Amino acid sequence: MHAIRIEEHGGPEVMRWTELPDPTPRPGEALVRLGAAGVNYMDVGARAEGGPGWAAPAILGTEGMGYVTALGEGVRDLAVGDRVAWFYHPGSYAELLAVPAHSLVRVPDGISDETAAAVMMQAISRCAQLSAVPPPSECLPRSVPGWMGAAPGRVRLHRDGCHPNGPSPDGLSG
Repeated sequence: MHAIRIEEHGGPEVMRWTELPDPTPRPGEALVRLGAAGVNYMDVGARAEGGPGWAAPAILGTEGMGYVTALGEGVRDLAVGDRVAWFYHPGSYAELLAVPAHSLVRVPDGISDETAAAVMMQAISRCAQLSAVPPPSECLPRSVPGWMGAAPGRVRLHRDGCHPNGPSPDGLSG
C-alpha cells in the first residue's frame, strides 16, 4: 500500500508518496481501504510543526471514509464491505489503515464518499459548540450556515450528548 508520509516537519515539500507494508487489523480493529480522506488545518499543523502524537516519521491525515476489507478478532458490529467514516485517527492519508471499530460509523446510502470524509471532524466541532447551549431536553438546529446546512441530516443535542442524524423530537424533518 501507499501513504503520504513525512520523515521530518516542514512545508508541503516534506510529504512523500511512500510504499509501506499493508497493515493488519488487531483485535477490536477493522482494516479499511480508503475511499476519500478529509483534509483539515490540523493536518497542516501536524506536517509543519508536529505536536503531541505527531512526531516524525508519521503518516498524515486524521479523517476519512472507506470500505471495510477485514475484521480483527472480536469485531461484531461491522461487516466486510461496510462503508464507514472516522475522525481523529492518525494515518488517514493511506490506502489502507487499521482503525479501532468503536471509532467507525456506517455511512448511509445517498451520502457521497467525499462528503462522508469531510463531515466527521466538522460535526464533532459543531457538537462541541452546541454543548455550550443550556439544555432543554433537546436542541435541534434547524438552520446552520455553511456545509452543515447543506449536509443530509442534522445534529441533535440531548442531555446525554450530541447525536448526528437524530430525528426531530416533534417528528418534523430538520
